[in-house]
Amino acid sequence: EVFPQLANALIERLEDEDHLIRVAAADALQYCTTDEARKALLAALGDKSVAVQTAAKNSLQTLGVELPAKPSTPTVLAEAAP
Repeated sequence: EVFPQLANALIERLEDEDHLIRVAAADALQYCTTDEARKALLAALGDKSVAVQTAAKNSLQTLGVELPAKPSTPTVLAEAAP
């Protein structure tokens, strides 16, 4: 019940420079059923971090969202720590 109230804050965290914060936000958004959350998760599929992409994909699948075809651009396999 609390997650929809936190959806905007979680969506904002998808833009954080720390990929671990983005992963946690994408994972938590699986409990938010708003269109905004779904749109943000779809956008996160293009994140430079594979971990974020995976968390977003898993959350979208949990929400029952059909995933788009894989992008043709290469993704970064790892992100260096700051």
